[in-house]
Amino acid sequence: MKSYTKIFFVCAIILFFVSMVIAFDWPQSVAGTSEINKSFGELQGDIFNTSLIFSKAEDVQSTEAGQLMAILGQNSREMGWAPTTLGNAVILAHENNLLTVYGNLQDIDVDANASFIAKNSVLGTGGNSAWQQGYAGLHFQVVDTEKDMIINPLILLSQIPEEKKISITHITAVNKQGEIFDLYNNMTLPATTYSFYRTIEQNTGSPYITSVAINGAEVEAITYDVLVRKRNVLTVDGKNFYAASEIYPEKDRQFLTTVSLSPGKNTFTLRVKDINGKETTLTYTIYAK
Repeated sequence: MKSYTKIFFVCAIILFFVSMVIAFDWPQSVAGTSEINKSFGELQGDIFNTSLIFSKAEDVQSTEAGQLMAILGQNSREMGWAPTTLGNAVILAHENNLLTVYGNLQDIDVDANASFIAKNSVLGTGGNSAWQQGYAGLHFQVVDTEKDMIINPLILLSQIPEEKKISITHITAVNKQGEIFDLYNNMTLPATTYSFYRTIEQNTGSPYITSVAINGAEVEAITYDVLVRKRNVLTVDGKNFYAASEIYPEKDRQFLTTVSLSPGKNTFTLRVKDINGKETTLTYTIYAK
């Protein structure tokens, strides 16, 4: 079994047991994923987004009971913390070495001398205190301190709302010389190595898993369940550990795989799943010569 496959199963097992032990309530009410401004793993500046960023400035509640670890930002002078990129934020510690981080709060409603915070306690109100402008809502993050990774909050949140349908209508192939080919069915390409990308359509949802098969054999599966620090940068897991600059070479392109096309008929199949397991599939026939 290849090493990247082993890593995929190890991460899946870890997250399975974590989710069996703990299930978080939502930190604020949402009617659907349209109220999430930016999803985990999307491009944020030139790095991966590590949070769920909500679009509405509403009351924020603790998703689970926990120990108060820190209050950060301009409203926490009594604790001596300096301003951070999270803006006003509250950090709670939970079982299984998990931290929940509630950032970009306009106001904080937590007693700085408290040690224990009950589940569904009001922590403050979402606002616009973080370094980003234009996001007037909560930045919610889950961190596994033991394994030094950031977890997609949707894995642990209960009752995930229906997501927007993910679009995979436009695929491009890029050879080692940097030539770009727009894929369509029954096209012919030189038999060489290509990196494949999907064009990111606006407001069409964020993938949880992207996988590519050539002639029925899977050659890549990239998961957006956790961000792991490698070479001092955050990465997602697939055949390799990919940094944001590799997954998103441009803001509207998402990396899918690098593979060599053999001479003859090649069936290229892309499958994209959302967090609820809903799958979208696109298949092309490519003739290589």
